[in-house]
Amino acid sequence: PNFIVISGYDNLFIEREIMENGASYYMLKPVDIHVVCDRIMSFSGHVKANPPSLSDLQKPSEDLESIVTDVILNIGVPAHVKGYHYIRQAIMLSIKDPNMINAVTKILYPTVAKIYETTSSRVERAIRHAIEIAWDRGDVDTLNSYFGYTINTGRGKPTNSEFIAMISDKLRLQLKRNGSKVI
Repeated sequence: PNFIVISGYDNLFIEREIMENGASYYMLKPVDIHVVCDRIMSFSGHVKANPPSLSDLQKPSEDLESIVTDVILNIGVPAHVKGYHYIRQAIMLSIKDPNMINAVTKILYPTVAKIYETTSSRVERAIRHAIEIAWDRGDVDTLNSYFGYTINTGRGKPTNSEFIAMISDKLRLQLKRNGSKVI
């Protein structure tokens, strides 16, 4: 079974424990009931999740974490793997500071590792694993909407840095175009 944990307590350790123990999604209060309904419907398989539209990105109530979370869930990164949290954090860091993507192993991984109290190599491995799962199980149309034909077809899936760079760049441009104060 899939389950969603909704909490008013914002603690990274507890969130990590909840996700590692099988939660499908962790949300902080206050929550939009429509987002909860969408998650339940997508987990149950009744509704195919769609990538966030530009109108979704224009909602002032949406914060950067929510936007990034929607994108990576729609791509097919499962919320119960460690790489999910690392990818989300890496994308948010890359949106806020585009230079981070130019130094993935020297700056980005160590920054994420420090936040989650782990090592850079574990962050890299977990992200790679999450991307492999998304590429194996994810919806092809959704993957193409984000990555198109920019990925080397010989490898079949993007590298960690390609994955993070493409999503963060696309979101940064959309947010900039919308004049969002999220960044």
